[in-house]
Amino acid sequence: MLVAAACALTACLATSPAPTRACVDEHSARDLLAAGIASFDRLEREVALAKVHDLEEMLAPCVADTRALSLLAESYLLRGRLEHLAGAFDAAAELFALALRLDGAGNPAEEDWPPPVRQLYARVRAELSGRAFGALTVRLVPETAELFLDGQPAGVGSRTITNVGAGLHHLSARARGYDAMAVVVDVHAPPLLTETSLFLRPQPMQVALASPPQAQIVASPWYERRWPWALVGGVLLTSAVTWAALERREPTVDIVIGRP
Repeated sequence: MLVAAACALTACLATSPAPTRACVDEHSARDLLAAGIASFDRLEREVALAKVHDLEEMLAPCVADTRALSLLAESYLLRGRLEHLAGAFDAAAELFALALRLDGAGNPAEEDWPPPVRQLYARVRAELSGRAFGALTVRLVPETAELFLDGQPAGVGSRTITNVGAGLHHLSARARGYDAMAVVVDVHAPPLLTETSLFLRPQPMQVALASPPQAQIVASPWYERRWPWALVGGVLLTSAVTWAALERREPTVDIVIGRP
């Protein structure tokens, strides 16, 4: 059941291409969380789960944002209460532990949580430090990606992280030019090994194509053009030739034939 819960969480945390905006719209995220809590109070489990899914999907790309991780922890707490409501107590305990790893929240108020849920949460909190430690081997693509475990930097590139408490953990990675990615991994206690891979998806390339230079036609004044002067020269030349021809012509003699 714990593995199934981890798989479900992993699916809902798969990220879509990161938009070019702030990492998290805190107002929208809190509205989703409030809507999920309201649905839980009305015992509308499926509606509450849908709100939680949308919230976790919104927060998934925010791998190192403190406010986002705090909201994500609250989302896991709500999911744990939903699992407890369905009788999945082990899954609820793992979700409470995951929330505590992300944000060490205090004990929930008595008026907010019923006694059985508060008792389970208190037990998980007390046992968290005493859990067995395992190792988590992570393969990262690309190797330049930054790795985060429960919101804390864990190095760059593929590596094995030691002294990781057994149970669910929030694992995320980011790299320039790639979409951020987050998953939930279930770390096993020794001697079992835990391995996982994060393949970050390259962001679409945005190439700004420069417009080709457009030819500009600039009209020059008429006196800078050749054809008016050629026309004037042709007229002058024609006039000169005509005048010269008229000057060379022999005088004509008019002969009149008739009676004296």
